[in-house]
Amino acid sequence: MSENIKNIKWFSIITAFFLVLTYIFSIVEFKYDFISSNFLFTAFGGVFASFCVVLIMEIIKYRITKKTVEDSIYQNLVMLYKYFVYELQNSKVYKDNKMESVPENLYTAKEQLFVSICNYIRFLDYCSICKSVLFKEISRFKNEEIPCLDMHINKAGYLRIAILQTKINNNTPNCQPTYSDIMVSNVINKMMSDAEIRSKAIDGLLNIFESSFPKRYNWKNDKKIANAISVTLESLNTTTADFLIND
Repeated sequence: MSENIKNIKWFSIITAFFLVLTYIFSIVEFKYDFISSNFLFTAFGGVFASFCVVLIMEIIKYRITKKTVEDSIYQNLVMLYKYFVYELQNSKVYKDNKMESVPENLYTAKEQLFVSICNYIRFLDYCSICKSVLFKEISRFKNEEIPCLDMHINKAGYLRIAILQTKINNNTPNCQPTYSDIMVSNVINKMMSDAEIRSKAIDGLLNIFESSFPKRYNWKNDKKIANAISVTLESLNTTTADFLIND
């Protein structure tokens, strides 16, 4: 998109330049042996018209690309929000069932999906001719929230460390650490607290999407669907791909 905006600015300048020349030779009259004001008016008018067509095509391309990129950002943010809803529900299951053994991959099972979404948003070329509220908030999210999301997924590995350290401390064969173990519960509580903060930040940006384009986005409804997830202890061993990808 940044290249598209550069082209629009460049073609706008050229178009304006030839518009001025066309106007000048429309009011100034002269005639020499090899050139006349009418010839220059016709020539510059033709160039002006050609650049007008190119400029219009670039503007159309920009609007189509902008809409496509915005839709893509919205969809990926919804997936991130769903990710945190699912993570919080998973954590709550083990917090409520304190004697159930906590798996080491509780927070890392879908790590690759999480990282790919964050990288997609981070490196997405989103620009805007008009610095709207949405543009400013997306830029702020990329600069401030994406690093926080990186830190969140990096902290996910601490659960495995806590579980392994608990096993070492207990020095008991076949030890299965649970939420009742202090190190395990500390990690789960911190991950839940951070997940709530991150999900609120995502929710805030999605609300701006809806307020900016109420006819294109219905976050209130999408949020209701995402929050409707209900995880039980029995369902934790089943795949979550359908939930994360589909509404």
